[in-house]
Formats: sequence, structure tokens, C-alpha cells
Amino acid sequence: MKKAFLLCLSVLMIVSMCVPALLPVRAISYMSDKTEVPVDLEVSGAEALCQTEDGYVWIAQYSGLTRYDSKEFTAFKNFEYEGQEYSLLNVRSLQSKDNVLYIATSERLCVYKDSHFEPLNVETGVVRDIILDTQNDRLFISTEETGGIIYDIASKTSSVIPGTEGKTVRDIALDLKRGGYYYQLDDGIYDRNGKAIFIYASVMDTYSYGDTLYIAEETGIIHRYDMKNGVMMKEIVVPDQVNKMLYSAEEKILFAACEKNGIYCIDLSSDEPVITLAGNLNNQSQLVDLMIDYQGNLWVASHYIGASGVSIITQNALFELLYDDPAWQSLNAPPAFDRNVYAIEKYEGILYIVSATSIHMYDTKTGKILEDNPVMEKIRAYADVKTEEGRAQGNENFQFTFAPKDVEVYKGKVYFGVTNIGLVEYDPSAKNVSIYDTEYIQSHTGKLVGEPDLSIAHSIRSMRAFDDYLALGTSRAIMKFDGTNFSVMQIGSNVLYINK
Repeated sequence: MKKAFLLCLSVLMIVSMCVPALLPVRAISYMSDKTEVPVDLEVSGAEALCQTEDGYVWIAQYSGLTRYDSKEFTAFKNFEYEGQEYSLLNVRSLQSKDNVLYIATSERLCVYKDSHFEPLNVETGVVRDIILDTQNDRLFISTEETGGIIYDIASKTSSVIPGTEGKTVRDIALDLKRGGYYYQLDDGIYDRNGKAIFIYASVMDTYSYGDTLYIAEETGIIHRYDMKNGVMMKEIVVPDQVNKMLYSAEEKILFAACEKNGIYCIDLSSDEPVITLAGNLNNQSQLVDLMIDYQGNLWVASHYIGASGVSIITQNALFELLYDDPAWQSLNAPPAFDRNVYAIEKYEGILYIVSATSIHMYDTKTGKILEDNPVMEKIRAYADVKTEEGRAQGNENFQFTFAPKDVEVYKGKVYFGVTNIGLVEYDPSAKNVSIYDTEYIQSHTGKLVGEPDLSIAHSIRSMRAFDDYLALGTSRAIMKFDGTNFSVMQIGSNVLYINK
């Protein structure tokens, strides 16, 4: 039986801030009712994702192979088979069928089945990637110097794709309808007969679904090849390097995992593709893999060491709660797309919703978002002053920007972490708002641990309330706030989450 993975996950962050790309943007974004839940890996950075039939999610990392069941992680760094020890470090790719997991490290192929690991007896050299033909039980292996290898799982025999002997095969995509395949050499893409169908050196990913072969250049151009008729189709352009693609048949969306901006969602339900961007993800840099699990949730893997490495994008509970609220509906209208919610906190009947560009107060008694919002009035007034100061220095186009990130209740007051401003305090009883910006923090800091850079104390990303202090995570430090004064400890990396 498949395990229900996400029943225990708190719905706190929504990813839906979508901006226009090079093709038309639809008014309602795919991400408008979704939530990003970062997976807190022991070692950050991931290379690939895969799920087996029993519900386990497997995460390929340089540090080894990690198994996740929504509550616990199990790390595998090596295994013993018939008296010999094998390493599971530098895992590059994963594939599965039923409860059998195929693992490609940089040195060898392994398989996990019947609760144990064993090596596959196939000479590969340095492995780049693998893809599984589940219909015919064949494993296609891309290697550095041994060409493209086809491993027949039933007979345990292997053969080299003709024309690839001694060459580097960077990627392989399957044409399951016609029993064919396409492989990528250093100079371009070839079909199973060795015919060149696309000559270009800097191809980042080759991916197939149905009758279409998708070929992503490093420039952001995605070429489409009709495998049935053997002709090129109209290309798609996104403004970022595309590292990995995945198609959702249910949503008719091609997801493009990119190098810098996160995920572009390409709606292919009509003749003209429509692109939206899932912006401001916790994991949005150096995305290298995507996976849709058995419950329809989108998993994202990032190679970037500074982030958690893996996120789950799932259904947002606030979408149902606020569906009929006119103010909530307006938040998804262009150009704002302001349903990108990072955190929520309930206090005295008010639900405080921290979104990409604003803070909203939802009255749980009336079921409406309140129009009277002293917190945003104070923040906008502060931003206006900073904008005028910037323009007074000679930059007529200067515009001060801010980004709310988190909310916590501490000693009867509601606190908001707002990047570029600092800490914003709201006293609900007095309806008073105070701002503790960089200047205030610098003049009210006592204990320092290390040499923290107080000039970036406004870069608050996360918060957590304790009995005696409020803990604040910034881009390079952890701060303690007692209601008046701060203490700061340098840690040298982004603090995305603080746990009690």
C-alpha cells in the first residue's frame, strides 16, 4: 500500500508569484493554489529524485543515497554484497519500477530490491545518467567514454548503441510508442539509426513524452521535435537556462527546472503555449530534477548547497479557506500575483498571512480579509520615505522594495520579518506598529558572537518565538530579540528555518 506522504506536513508557504515570460501569461497561474514545503535534508544539495511503489522517496546526493518517508530520513553511504563493500557516494541518477530502485553513481550501477542493495554486472565506466524503459525492462545508460549502453534486465546482458562506441553520451530520451530512442553526443541529438535531428553543442536536457521530444538549450530555447512525423515544431523560449524538464499529463503542463529563476510552467493545453514563473522558491537556484509523486505533488531537487536541496509543491489549504473572498481573488490578478504566501499565524481571531509583497489580516469571525491594515500602512509609509531618499541622491528611477518573509507571536505582539526593512512589531490591542530597521538594530545590539555584518541585519528570512526571546534568521546570522535589544551571532549562511 502506498504511504500517504503529506498528511503530516504543515501548509505554511505558497509559491505562486508569477511574472510574464516571453510568451503570453495566463491570468490564473498554475501555482496560485500551491504550497512549497522545503524538505530539511541532513546534507543540503540534491542530484535526483525517485519514488518506489511502496511510497518511499529516494534522494540522490553527492554524500550518498537518502530514503524519505515524510517523517524520517535513512541515509545509505555504502553496502556489502557477497563479502565486498560498495560505495553509494556521488549518486547521479535514479529510476524505479514497482519496488525496484536502480541507482547510478559516478562509478557503477546498483539496484535496491527485496530490502537489500546489490551491484549490476555491467561495464559502464563513468556514468552520467540512466533512464528506464519500463515497458521492455531495459535500462539505457549514458556514459562518459563507453557510449550509450542498453542493459536488458531480464537477461542481464548489455549492448552498446551503434555509433556511440568510445564516445560521450550526455543524455538519452525514449520513444516508447515506436520502440525507439534518441541520444545526445557532444555535437547534438541523434535517433536510433544514427540520423542527426538537431545539431547544437550546448543542449542541457533531452526529454520525451508522447509524440514530442523536447530539447532544451542553455539559452532557454526549448525545441520540440515531432517523433511521429519526424519534423521540428514551434520552439518555446524561457529567459533562463533549462536544466530539467517534466510533463504533467493531468495538468498538460511542461515544467522547466532552471538555473536561476526556479520553475517555469509551460501550459500546453492550447495551440499557443503559455508560460508562468513559480518565483521566490526556497529552492530556486541550480534546479536539477523534478518528480511528480503518487499523490500528484511536484518535487524539486536543487544542487545549490545554500538551500535545503528538496522541496514539495502541494495543494494549498488557504485556497479553499479564502476561495470566495474578493480580496483574495484580486491577489492573483496580474501583475502582482500576490498569493505567494510564506507564512501564516493566528492570534486572537485574526489570521496573519505573509505573502510575497504584502501582509494580510483575515478575520476568522467575519471570514473576510480586513481592509484596515495598520501594518501595511506603516510599511508602505516607510518604503515611500526610503524611495524619496534614494531619488534625492540623484537616481530618479529609484524604487525601494521590500519582501515580507515570516510572522511570529511573541509576548502578546505580532512580529513580521520583512527583508530590506527588518523587524516589524504590531501591538493588536493598541493598533500600534513599530519598525526595527538596520539603524535601530545597530544602535540596540549588545552581545556579538563572531563578526556579524550588522549592515545586512534587515535581511530577515525566518523567525521563531521562545519564552524569553524571539529568534531571527538572516542571510548571514542568527539574532535574539528581547523586545528592546538584540544580540547577534554570525553563522555565514542563509537561515531559512528555525526549529524549537
